[in-house]
Amino acid sequence: MENRVKEIISAVLFGAMVALIIYAASQTVVYHPFLRIQNAIDDSHFRHRFIIEGAEGYETGRIVIIDIDDRSIQELGRFKLWPRRLFGKVIGNLKREGAESVFLDVILMEGGFHRDNNALADSVKSAGNVISGYYFNLDAPSTKQRPLDPVFNQELSSTVLEAESLSKNHFIKAEQVFLPYRELIKAARSMGFTNYVPDPDGVLRHIPLYIKYGQKLYPSASLQIWLDHRGISTSQVHIAPDGVSLGNEFIPTDRHCFMRLNFTGSRPVFQTVSFVDVFNDNYEPGIFKGKIVMIGSSSNQLGDIKRIPGFNPVPGVEVHATALSTLLSERFLTVTSGNIILVITLLTGIFSSVLFSFASPVKVGLPVVMGFPIGLYLVALYSFIAHSCLINISLPSFVMVLLYIVLTIYHIVEDYEKKNTGEEIPYNTR
Repeated sequence: MENRVKEIISAVLFGAMVALIIYAASQTVVYHPFLRIQNAIDDSHFRHRFIIEGAEGYETGRIVIIDIDDRSIQELGRFKLWPRRLFGKVIGNLKREGAESVFLDVILMEGGFHRDNNALADSVKSAGNVISGYYFNLDAPSTKQRPLDPVFNQELSSTVLEAESLSKNHFIKAEQVFLPYRELIKAARSMGFTNYVPDPDGVLRHIPLYIKYGQKLYPSASLQIWLDHRGISTSQVHIAPDGVSLGNEFIPTDRHCFMRLNFTGSRPVFQTVSFVDVFNDNYEPGIFKGKIVMIGSSSNQLGDIKRIPGFNPVPGVEVHATALSTLLSERFLTVTSGNIILVITLLTGIFSSVLFSFASPVKVGLPVVMGFPIGLYLVALYSFIAHSCLINISLPSFVMVLLYIVLTIYHIVEDYEKKNTGEEIPYNTR
């Protein structure tokens, strides 16, 4: 009995040690492999959720996209040579149709003919509901920020690696700004930046709500549209390391002020109308009434195609539309705390070590090691669908599989040695 207790204690300590080593490695030397695996798991949730529940409840019907597609470029000529009065006519049509607001995801910088520039600015001023996009050049450290990573324990790592207090936000910073031409800036109701920060694999999973430029914070285009839609001024905004508060509204973010994008459905999700059709008044009456309209491009000629989790690449304007639908629907994605994952990983290591030390590796161990990751995935999928929460299952799954392999090899070697020495094998379950 005393020996069995010692064996159990040894198994517990061994499992805990392996779990802690794997967890520490996942935060340092093998961080990126674990991140790739977990991102692939999380990305699959979007496809499965669409099959189960569709895209209901995500406010996608509130948004209409006007697409500068290949057909528009073919019929209206090379995009760089488009006179800016074309945009003015489209915005005039949207005003007549009763669009709530219009986002221009095309940065029309200084240049062009003065008459055309004035025509567009006059249309924008007359409409009174146009939000113009602009673009920041980020400084080098900011381009490497990886927020809300599902394998990263922000609290633990920040305490160890950084001197700054977690009570402070670490906004990404810009070193240069590219603005539309001056008359358009004056005519627009408001402005928002159009920057994205993809993950190392090039997939867009989040978007910064604020970027710091100089000593001021500037909102993203999707956030600015939402603020205008809700009638909220910047003076009502309170930013904390865990999110942005706007009165009774709370948008969860990380300390870099990044929000997870809640992608919905199979593509395309948002109702889309070709730019040339809007220009030629060839569209369904009432399609824009009371809607938030975004003007962007799906054409490869303009190079604004982005990779997103779970689906084929989409136009950049659809990323902004997804960010806005996430805000409108309040279906915010969160990531389970790294400390909780640490506890789960530790308990998994202890359980696995004890089980595989005394149970048959074939009759008991193999079904458990095959069923455990599947069970975890189903739990994670339920958490994603029901609570919009991502759970890191790669770490505990890897710990269990590793312990199964190590302890199974140990049992095989141990049994082989006992057979050669003539010793009796004490456990019939092996």
